Amino acid sequence: MLEGRTAVGFYLLLALIGAGVGCHQLGSGSSEDAGANTGTADDTDADSDVDADSDGDTDSDSDSDTSTDAGSTNCDLGTYDGDAVVSTATGLEALEGYTIISGNLTIDGCASCSDLEPLSCLNAVALTLYVHENFNLVDLEGLNNLGSVGGYLGILDNHVLTELDGLEGLSEVGSSTLVIQGNPALPDCEICDLVEQLGLSPDAAASFGNLYDSCTPVSENCP
Repeated sequence: MLEGRTAVGFYLLLALIGAGVGCHQLGSGSSEDAGANTGTADDTDADSDVDADSDGDTDSDSDSDTSTDAGSTNCDLGTYDGDAVVSTATGLEALEGYTIISGNLTIDGCASCSDLEPLSCLNAVALTLYVHENFNLVDLEGLNNLGSVGGYLGILDNHVLTELDGLEGLSEVGSSTLVIQGNPALPDCEICDLVEQLGLSPDAAASFGNLYDSCTPVSENCP
């Protein structure tokens, strides 16, 4: 019965993720190539301007670059509109400075991601947060300011994930549903601590995937 509930929760999660229409694939090759082409044109214009007025244009370029960097650091980009799909470190960095994702956030197959630091400004994900098959991800540092997930929270098949550090500020999962499974290096205590943090029933932990029994006997042996 527990395996049945786990499978239902897992496939519901996958169905919810799959239902997203018009999601943005961040850091894809085509986007980067387009950016490179645009950059070439901009560089040509910039070179012409510098030849005409070296001092003035150099100051202008410097001010622009500083403003962009400060904007990202100061978390002033506001809401990212729609679903965001991340599969590269470049894609993850493209979300730096946003405080809200208005759709689903999927971090799937990012081989170059060992943490999630570029998401340090993120406060809320309106729908599902899905972290899947990131084989070098050891923790969730970078999500420290995340307070709410409007739908499911799915953490699946991250083979070297050893802790859930980064979710300390999470207080609400809208569907009250966690799908945490296939993370062989993740201790049960990490999951049970999150269950307690979110105010969920210890007996519900059996449906979370990594566990087959209640969190109650596990928590008694947790530090």
